Amino acid sequence: MDSLKNIMFVDVRGFTGWLNSLGSANEMALDLIRHLYRQFNKKHFEYKKFLGDGVMVFSKASTTERGTKRDLIKLIAITNNTVDEFNKKRKEIESGLGVDCSTLGLGFGIAKGPINVINIPGESILEHVGERINLAARLCSLAKPSGIVVDRESFSSIPAEHEDLFLEKEVKKIAGFSERRVWVSHDVHIDNAHETFGTAEKLTEVHVTGLCTSKGELLLAKRADSRDIYPGRWAGPGGRVKKSESFDEALKRHFRDEAGVEIKDINLIKTYFIDTHKIPGLIFHCSLDSGEPVVNSEENQSMHWWKKEELDTLNLIPNLKDVAKKVLEQLKEDE
Repeated sequence: MDSLKNIMFVDVRGFTGWLNSLGSANEMALDLIRHLYRQFNKKHFEYKKFLGDGVMVFSKASTTERGTKRDLIKLIAITNNTVDEFNKKRKEIESGLGVDCSTLGLGFGIAKGPINVINIPGESILEHVGERINLAARLCSLAKPSGIVVDRESFSSIPAEHEDLFLEKEVKKIAGFSERRVWVSHDVHIDNAHETFGTAEKLTEVHVTGLCTSKGELLLAKRADSRDIYPGRWAGPGGRVKKSESFDEALKRHFRDEAGVEIKDINLIKTYFIDTHKIPGLIFHCSLDSGEPVVNSEENQSMHWWKKEELDTLNLIPNLKDVAKKVLEQLKEDE
């Protein structure tokens, strides 16, 4: 029976060559691997398997977009903590043995997918199999000289707090898999890959806002009072465009995250600047495709459908009221 899991492989980069250079399997050197094992024994995974100088772990995967983001945040936190502990132990061993350990690092491969558990014939052993297990292992092998490689199909976006640490790349060849898009941390160097969008340099910040209509009404969200920009005012769902996204992709993501709905028929209707921050913004008209709007984010305090005549009663963000009225007027004319 298959089950959806987050899958992570971690491997000590350069360990075999480094160990051979010592001339013998020094116990202190081997303690580096034991220390890695101990780190993962402390962490709560559904399943873990130690593989020589590496580890494979599974955790239960969320089936929602918000849950998937939380999963990735946790996985990245685990990689960061593991690297910190590994580097401490590496320095300890470097000092104790008086040898250079700078060539050692950790590589991580992360994917998500179904996993099957099977019985090994004639043995009381359960084994785990699945395409995404193989993929996570291959991604780990790409993480050289160290770093993290994340399957983009499994995790469509990088959490905002980590997005400056990753680039999206398209890998031309992965053993057993066709061309594939991945997220890679900046310390990873893949020869047969190219960036699909952006560079390591910071791109200009751009925001998108959506005016979603259905049955002659307009969906607006009341921004949380804690927001830095326009707190407590009404606006269409939206926000920052990420490095890897088109404007349409960004708008769809914000509607999913903030309102739990899917949108379609996206058309640009206005450009503007967010006054107090001089951030360029784009306003799009779209229509509801599926779902019932709910407050799905701490960024908003309420979500509501409004008629044209009700817009004057609302404290909307600048530049929006006249545009919103025109959208609803046009809809009425098209009926």
